[in-house]
Amino acid sequence: MTENKGFISARQLAEEMNMHPQYVRDLARLGMIPAMKVGSSWRFSLKDVKEQLERNAAIAVQRSMLSSTSSDK
Repeated sequence: MTENKGFISARQLAEEMNMHPQYVRDLARLGMIPAMKVGSSWRFSLKDVKEQLERNAAIAVQRSMLSSTSSDK
């Protein structure tokens, strides 16, 4: 399968991100990473997925810091 306009398959994204392909599809289905469905297949922009995962990590750190600060009182 060839890359189409910068989009890659779930298998290709999984290989790039060192994840299982089913986990990638689950993240897409849950709306946790940007994706589009083409027929029965998911397609991803590697750049967009990496940016979203970085945002998710930053949010998790902020929440962790807020919860540890509020529990210190």
